[in-house]
Amino acid sequence: MAMKMESVGRRIQEVRELRQMSVGELAAKAGLAKSYIAKLERGEVENPGVRTLASIAAALGVTLGALLRAQQSEDTEQQAESDVQLAKQLGDARLDLPDGLRELAKRMERKGAPLPQHVINALALVEFRGKRPKTVEDWLFLLNAVERSGTGK
Repeated sequence: MAMKMESVGRRIQEVRELRQMSVGELAAKAGLAKSYIAKLERGEVENPGVRTLASIAAALGVTLGALLRAQQSEDTEQQAESDVQLAKQLGDARLDLPDGLRELAKRMERKGAPLPQHVINALALVEFRGKRPKTVEDWLFLLNAVERSGTGK
């Protein structure tokens, strides 16, 4: 199924505005040019690539699936609006997270060591051989491994 880039572009713009980010801020966080983000939002880019869209999703604080969901059904606009309304109600960027990762984030918050949103977003994108962690323990193992790899321990 071909992606409807107009729908994806509108979704990027909606979530960006929900996050109160400028095009420039999103571009900087995603490592892309402002003009490219603007073209994406207008639906002028035919095939941005999965890595590009994943970078944008991470910068926006949503999963790639949540970002692309807007073009998957006839209820495109209702689903996108529903997600945006839910995020406004909850005041939370954790849309469409796997249950185990969502629970890990809650546990860490209760312990007084909340995970930064960019860490949650990065973990949400992890997949190995087509599989993703499922349990809280699996997500914690992954988090610990990533933290250790960045500190040289």
